[in-house]
Amino acid sequence: MIANSEFNQRLLAKIGETYPRKSQQLEFLMDKMSLGKESAYRRLRGDVPFSFTEACIVSQKLGLSLDDIVKNTIKNENPSFFLHVPPPSETLDDYLHYYKHTYAIYDVFLDKWANDPELKIYFASNIVPQAFMFPYHYLSKFRAFAWKYQMHHNIAPAKFSAINMPDDIYAKQQILLQKIRQFPECTYIISRNIFDNLVKMIQYFFDLSLLTREEVITLRDELLQLLSKLEILTTQESLEHNRKILVYLANIDFDSNYTYIQGSKYERSFIELYFINTISSSDSQLCRIQKEWIESLKKYSTMISMSGNIERIAFFDRQRELVNSLNF
Repeated sequence: MIANSEFNQRLLAKIGETYPRKSQQLEFLMDKMSLGKESAYRRLRGDVPFSFTEACIVSQKLGLSLDDIVKNTIKNENPSFFLHVPPPSETLDDYLHYYKHTYAIYDVFLDKWANDPELKIYFASNIVPQAFMFPYHYLSKFRAFAWKYQMHHNIAPAKFSAINMPDDIYAKQQILLQKIRQFPECTYIISRNIFDNLVKMIQYFFDLSLLTREEVITLRDELLQLLSKLEILTTQESLEHNRKILVYLANIDFDSNYTYIQGSKYERSFIELYFINTISSSDSQLCRIQKEWIESLKKYSTMISMSGNIERIAFFDRQRELVNSLNF
């Protein structure tokens, strides 16, 4: 059984990993737990242990689960997970609550990973990832709209035009996107059917009269813009602005979107679920398995960045044909 003092030291170590300077740690505790300066100092020195409530606040703000802090203290402990799904608010605007909650967590992660020259990120995507949609207002909004339609199936479906995406959420998406673009090495493995489900959903909602013709046209145009940017990404040199970018086309199907992050002193795995939610873990065994899974997908994939011109051209021609097949 883990001692309270040991747990407290591990919690302080987790804070130190995210905020290396004492001044940052002090500001974090004062801001997130409304502590006075002396009270925050006493906790940083270990004179006063964190209460359970305070430990929960710290773990939430740092994007951890309490299991992450005590892992490996018990033999044969099962991997621990952090579910990036806020408690349901049972309102039509709970997707806004989700976005604000989740983006705050990712902000902490991305700040933690910033300026690490050894940072590597691996994506395996069978549907267009959220980050790909960040530059586009309608595509970002459509993801929230589709999720809301599924999660509130007992309520009369709202039209796309009724979805409210505040400017501050769009602004946060751009900040997160810029931070992701600073990753020094990125590997993308994308399904050959990555746009199929998205196009089918757009058509489905138009046929239900929840999307107007003009909205479908805008979504189509944004998808074509996204395709053009992705194609440019695959035709640029391997090192662009000191970033190494590799793109592969998967030759076998897989069932979800997977992400693996590897830094100099940490790693984390992510699995998308429920369309806009995520589950993640820093458990070393799970991260190893996730990395091996993504590496195995890469073995059965074709590189289309820097080479593979015939495969690349055929893939993007098919995606544009698919997007242009929308019937409105």
